[in-house]
Amino acid sequence: MKCSISLAALASLLSFFGASAGQNLTNGANSTSCSFATQDDGSYYSVVGIQGTGVHPRMELRKLEKNAEMWNLFIQAFAAFQAMDQNDKLSYYSISGIHGAPFTTWDNVNGTGAKTGYCPHESNVFSTWHRPYLALVEQILHERAIEIANSFPEGESRRTYQETAKKLRIPYWDWAMDPPDSAEGCMPASLRRTTATVTLPNGTVSEIPNPLYQYKFHPRKPDDWTLLTEAGYPFYAWDTTVRSPPQGYVNNATSDNDVANQIFTKQQASNRDMLYKLLTVYQPFNEWSNNANGGKIGSIETLHDGIHNSFGGNMGIVMASAFDPVFYFHHINVDRLIAIYQKRYPDTFVEAAKLAKATYVWATDSTIDTTTPLAPFHMNADGDMWTSTTVRNWKSFGYTYPELEGNPSNESLTLQINRLYKPATNGLVNSTVGSPMARSRNGTNATTDALDWYCEVNMPSDIQMSYSVRAFLGAPSNNSKDWPLDPNYVGQVASLAGPQAKSNVTITANIGLTQKLMDKFKAGELKSLEKSVVQEYLEREFYWRVQRVDLTQISHSELPAGLNVTLMSVPVHLPDSELEVPVWTGVFDYHHNITGNPPAAAISNTSTILSSAQASIETAVVSGLASSASTSVYTASEPGGIAGTSRVRASSNRAVSTRRGTATAALSTVTDAPDAPNQTTIVEVVNGSTRTRVETEIVYVTMTVAG
Repeated sequence: MKCSISLAALASLLSFFGASAGQNLTNGANSTSCSFATQDDGSYYSVVGIQGTGVHPRMELRKLEKNAEMWNLFIQAFAAFQAMDQNDKLSYYSISGIHGAPFTTWDNVNGTGAKTGYCPHESNVFSTWHRPYLALVEQILHERAIEIANSFPEGESRRTYQETAKKLRIPYWDWAMDPPDSAEGCMPASLRRTTATVTLPNGTVSEIPNPLYQYKFHPRKPDDWTLLTEAGYPFYAWDTTVRSPPQGYVNNATSDNDVANQIFTKQQASNRDMLYKLLTVYQPFNEWSNNANGGKIGSIETLHDGIHNSFGGNMGIVMASAFDPVFYFHHINVDRLIAIYQKRYPDTFVEAAKLAKATYVWATDSTIDTTTPLAPFHMNADGDMWTSTTVRNWKSFGYTYPELEGNPSNESLTLQINRLYKPATNGLVNSTVGSPMARSRNGTNATTDALDWYCEVNMPSDIQMSYSVRAFLGAPSNNSKDWPLDPNYVGQVASLAGPQAKSNVTITANIGLTQKLMDKFKAGELKSLEKSVVQEYLEREFYWRVQRVDLTQISHSELPAGLNVTLMSVPVHLPDSELEVPVWTGVFDYHHNITGNPPAAAISNTSTILSSAQASIETAVVSGLASSASTSVYTASEPGGIAGTSRVRASSNRAVSTRRGTATAALSTVTDAPDAPNQTTIVEVVNGSTRTRVETEIVYVTMTVAG
């Protein structure tokens, strides 16, 4: 028999079988099913994870789905968790609210009251804080699973589900690995289906609302979203969480999970490349784990931010993100990667640092170290809190990960990292050194010296909104909404933020270009892998753009002060064995002459700007005018003006060189003008005079003046 059932009906049915999805059960230390902690008689709730059942692995979402009994129990337990009374301290709603909105006290832990939630983003304890948070979610989910297992009829069925409940842990979604099924894409179908099929304890096969697809507020509480409403985000009007809304942040926004899947599938290779570098190029824990402490190649938090921003909707604003179910499967994966890093580099961990961004309990510039309480998570009813020291061993919460079972050697762990995440291309081999092809994951090329290419991004996070810097090899679409799926798109560096999320942090991270360059070489667009040829190609074809989380463009005039993008290359030694990783063998070579055709700034359609520079520069034209207009002379005032320098970067697109007033003609094809189709402008400089022909009214041009 098969029927449809609502979450409320599911909760009622579980109650009929003797379990309530909303009740707090007593800690059953002598229970025949298992031992788990719930609300203590004291003032505080003990976050202990899952105790008394052994240490079991959190499984990848798609692997868990293949285990019929465990998947059936997991879906029903997650649905029951979501169905809990939102006023219950242990409800899905209340626990999700710990991370951000509605900015209320949890478990009697007060502090500064900053409207940012308890979560310490851009902090040296970003990674360790989430560990007890996720253990709390897993603890409550486990309680729901035990209730459901105990509701099956006595006999073999109940015993099977009771044993299954003991082993059930929250799964992770590995968004970096190659999808097991390329046709399915990077985002598992189980996250995109609106319904889920379950077998209830009474034997009924039912279709229920898929609890992995969204969270339905019951009821919606507009007052809980006041701060975000004032900032222009309409979460108060959303009855459910939303992903990849094509309409943007509007009252009637809807999810488009198919587009989300396309975006993650497109982004997967770049995510894998960034993750591989993070796991194989050593950085101290304080640099590796978060955005605030100066990691040169990026951090796990930076990569984490990109996953949030790629979803948009709730996930794209830090204070609203934890209500989306995918938040937990994403963060379980981040915790897994942190544990893998800890195993690979056991001698580095949290070091004392100043807090860059205030939280609900900590003020900006507070000193945070391994002994700082990870509020609001208590270890016991007496009020002792978890610290980074006490959460260092993830197994103390009753879980581990597949790669870490059996205490693998570092060599064995390296093998697993290579098999999961090693990019197809790790470096471009100079033809003067060896074969023009780089070593592939399955290749046997004996050449070991190559060149790795990156786009380094430095982006301020103190703009109180989530945004991304995107890299392209080839001109991007005119429509910014197309950028995440643009054929020329390479990857992003992202900052996850929100209203009142103030800090003075500048995020540094890299977007790998090597694999995409190899693809261009194979396609015949890049004629050689020689360094000079690659440089010339990048001068023409490298672009970068800046985009808000709602997929609108951040124009040139709106760019955050201090944002810059620079290309660089570094020599790399490619290993001869799957038990080794690539090793950088030289210093970064920054290619400052490659500007990347930065985002444009509109200049009036009735003016030509003539500028005088110091030293050897005499005259430069940085924009054109309508052909019917007369020429006017202005002082250079655009961003990147030339006063005191020998180089101008005014607005965008093609670079035009001049030499002390000698003539140079330039053809500029504009591909990113927001208010007009592609435009062609011819600018000619002849001995200090100008002649300009403009085909359309608005002109976007970049002029580089070389002395």
